[in-house]
Amino acid sequence: MFLLLRKESRTTPVQAKRYGNAVGAKAVQEVSDTKGYYRTHEAWVITNNTFTKNACNCAERLDVRLINRRWPDIF
Repeated sequence: MFLLLRKESRTTPVQAKRYGNAVGAKAVQEVSDTKGYYRTHEAWVITNNTFTKNACNCAERLDVRLINRRWPDIF
């Protein structure tokens, strides 16, 4: 599910994933692409599970915030 959060002049694209397994890099890449389209400086992926190592590496390179079931422990 893709969400677009707006508060005042700030917009944040969010990819929400309810998975039985760890979320992979594809979700990170998809939401990162929306940063350019919506001209935002940040993007998030939120899940009820965890993230793969590749997703964590990808998020670091693409500057995407990951929020998992252990929040506030954010990768």
